[in-house]
Amino acid sequence: MTPASIVICDDHPLLVRGLADLIAGSDRFRVVATCGDGMHGLSAISALRPDLAVIDIAMPKMNGLELFVQARAAGWTGRGLLLTAAISDDETVHAVAAGVNGIVLKETAGTTLIDALEAVLAGQRWMPPDVLQAAVGRARASRDNSPLAMLTPREREVALMIADGRSNREAASALGLSEGTIKTHIRTIFEKLGADNRTAVALLVARSGARSEISFRR
Repeated sequence: MTPASIVICDDHPLLVRGLADLIAGSDRFRVVATCGDGMHGLSAISALRPDLAVIDIAMPKMNGLELFVQARAAGWTGRGLLLTAAISDDETVHAVAAGVNGIVLKETAGTTLIDALEAVLAGQRWMPPDVLQAAVGRARASRDNSPLAMLTPREREVALMIADGRSNREAASALGLSEGTIKTHIRTIFEKLGADNRTAVALLVARSGARSEISFRR
């Protein structure tokens, strides 16, 4: 059986060496490149198309999650494991949403990395259960307690338009609605949020941590 190819991306040389030595002890895997920052990692993954990538979440020039997302956008279809000493709730939720195949804590990498690589190579996900459950629970609680939780999905989209500084015309174009409908939604948003103007809505959106991912047509 041909060993699965692996690219390691981490800015700590000693850790990279240790991971490479650990992986070399298994005949199922083969390290084809090591990279010390995100940009070089993206170049290596794009060029080599490895079966697997072990990516440090905190790296110079480009963080690990951004690297994974950009590699996917460039057509890479391999499996990605994020390696981290610590991971925030938001990072965990974003990693899951982005399709990251696994998260390995550095403190346990010596005993879990090979198992994690084998699991994701077989099509499974490898996530520390306590980290994942806590992150999803706290993210859900935060979202439910946000003022935006009282808005309908459409009103929330319009509120995000306002926070992005978009005019009624731009919001209407992006959402496929008439300007009159946008104005109606805005009046309702003001009433529900107790806001007097668009700036107040934008501040509430910013405090909630919500972001717009809608592409605007020009």
